[in-house]
Amino acid sequence: MQMIVGASSGIGTAIALRSKEEKVLTSRNIKKLSHLKGKKVECDVTKEGDIARLFKPKTMYDSVIYCAGFAKPDAVSVLDTMDMDQADRKSVV
Repeated sequence: MQMIVGASSGIGTAIALRSKEEKVLTSRNIKKLSHLKGKKVECDVTKEGDIARLFKPKTMYDSVIYCAGFAKPDAVSVLDTMDMDQADRKSVV
């Protein structure tokens, strides 16, 4: 079984659409997963309890694909260390 964290858009959606494996799909907004096949779980990666809940049933996953996050639309050369530090603190994982 495969878990795709952040499956509601972008790379996460692309992987979910192409994957033939049984999968668990996560998103902060579970409604955004309605067009995808698989078990759907609401999960906000900024909340430790949500992350813990994903692994509570002691489910074994063959792979966990992490695509959750945000991007600041700018060239990497203009991002400063504060931008990078804020990005790191957005996710618990």
